[in-house]
Amino acid sequence: PVVVNKNNQHWIEWIKIIHVQSQNIYVGISCKFDESHGTQGGNNHANRWSVQSICLDRGDIYNKHRLVGLNRDRYNVQLENFKTSITEIKFSDNESKDIDKKINVLKQQIRSQQDSIVRLKESLLRAKNANKYVSHANDMDAHEMKDNDIQSIQLHIKEFIDEPEDDMKGGLNGEAWLDQLVDDVIKTYDVMDFKTTPIGAKRNIYIDKQFTKAWMNYVSPKFNDEAMMYYWLDYTTAMQMCQGYSKQYINNQTRKFMVAIINYELRDINNNILFGIIVCDDDKIEKKNDKYPYKLKTLMTKEQIRNEYGINFNDLPRKSRKNQDFINKLLLKRRIIKQDLNKINWSNLKLFKSQSTNNDPINKSVTITQKVMKEYCNIALERLNASNQKNNNGNNNNNNNNNKNN
Repeated sequence: PVVVNKNNQHWIEWIKIIHVQSQNIYVGISCKFDESHGTQGGNNHANRWSVQSICLDRGDIYNKHRLVGLNRDRYNVQLENFKTSITEIKFSDNESKDIDKKINVLKQQIRSQQDSIVRLKESLLRAKNANKYVSHANDMDAHEMKDNDIQSIQLHIKEFIDEPEDDMKGGLNGEAWLDQLVDDVIKTYDVMDFKTTPIGAKRNIYIDKQFTKAWMNYVSPKFNDEAMMYYWLDYTTAMQMCQGYSKQYINNQTRKFMVAIINYELRDINNNILFGIIVCDDDKIEKKNDKYPYKLKTLMTKEQIRNEYGINFNDLPRKSRKNQDFINKLLLKRRIIKQDLNKINWSNLKLFKSQSTNNDPINKSVTITQKVMKEYCNIALERLNASNQKNNNGNNNNNNNNNKNN
């Protein structure tokens, strides 16, 4: 799963890594699940998978995936073999003699891979039939098996996101509760949503390179360089603004801007959450200068913010990655199937180019037919679904054996 921000909105897409053996390259196919209801042109678009883009940049996939915020991550293993030194992939249906030869080779490779998948399915079927005597529950139909696939994904995601929200909204009692009540009555500021146009830090909130360089070694999650940390800050800013979580604080006497605060979901060495402290450039705002009217001044804990600005804990921004709508987008309703790939016009897909070409001009561009690309995707889906089915069979057998022993 990866986070995508566009047009003042954010959503989750799922990238499947495809190995194009004929070119010895890896590409990422980014898919989006649409849960919207209704019809368009007589076609039902609810619960529909669609391919959004092709990703050639391993680093971009990694950065967007990290934005999901999984605590313990099993997905990154899929990027271990992702080595692509091209900046462009072209789709062509002009099948010259040379291309015909390549396609024939590809067909042979595809047939071989399909035969392997058939053999795997047959072995799974034999194992399933051999265990029928254990329980009628093992005799599951395809629909039930798909449900198990989805449940295993949901349990996996819930395992990683089921971390309790830091207590900033409640849990007070006795004198602490009374103090909070008094603070709410006498507080000297008003809380308002903080949102820029367009959303995000880029062109709106200045983040100095020295800032990221100074902080990157003292926060978690860890970042390999300043650019990676800036990526996190920029996208998290956009997510906070989309969800209405980023806040600005206005002095209720002078009506002047005090500070804006963003929950970047970073932690210091003592595991305290760090919030971004945003200050404004009054001159730029008055002159309506549209470039960087704000600046990320520093990162602070909630206690430091209370001491510096007098802002109560329960008025601070919440975590974007604990937003229920965000979590729901990670819980898939169904898996992607072959039929979802049938109407794709590969040539019209957005291409996220690789930023590294290893100075090899030969590998900057490759050409492949849409038909062959579709076949590679189908093979990858069959392997994925066969693997899920094998894992589910193994889990069911283990559960039945445990029940039998009990």
